[in-house]
Amino acid sequence: PPPLGPEAGGGPSAAVASIGADGCPVAVATGLPSSLDLLGSVVGVADVAILGDQLYALVAGGGGSHGNPDQPAGLYRVFADGSFELVADLQAWFKANPVAHPAEIEPDGQWYGMVAAPDGSALWVVEANGGQVLTVTPDGVITRVADISQGHPVPTGIALAPEGGVYVGYLTAFPFVDGTSRVDHVAP
Repeated sequence: PPPLGPEAGGGPSAAVASIGADGCPVAVATGLPSSLDLLGSVVGVADVAILGDQLYALVAGGGGSHGNPDQPAGLYRVFADGSFELVADLQAWFKANPVAHPAEIEPDGQWYGMVAAPDGSALWVVEANGGQVLTVTPDGVITRVADISQGHPVPTGIALAPEGGVYVGYLTAFPFVDGTSRVDHVAP
């Protein structure tokens, strides 16, 4: 809780679910970290992706600033029996590898979206607060592909690019003026 971070508190309440044939959610994994921020927003599992035949969850609600000091923000491998394991501690990497123009808002990073590389080598991840694009391999190797922190553009969307790499979309800065966002291509 504050003053360590912008959160009101957290706990192991995030989950990954699938949608059953009847249209209802079915829990795949529960007990992942989540938090409630001071504005009432809930942060937990930000995205999921399948790499090969393995399910991964990108967790933004972990870490000390989210009230979850024993469950870091990071990439988690989710198993068919509902268990999960940390593959990459993204919050520790974030703290050890600052971007050129840090925003200083989220001390554990703000992990937003990911896609699986078509060749199965890694997951591409966007981190919104610092402004960066990373890859994370199934064995936990984290590599910054692009530091896009200049001007604090807030990357939130990510999609595979047919020519290789990814497209990144942005949340614009307040007051959200029409025409001020963009989509960039980040080459492999």
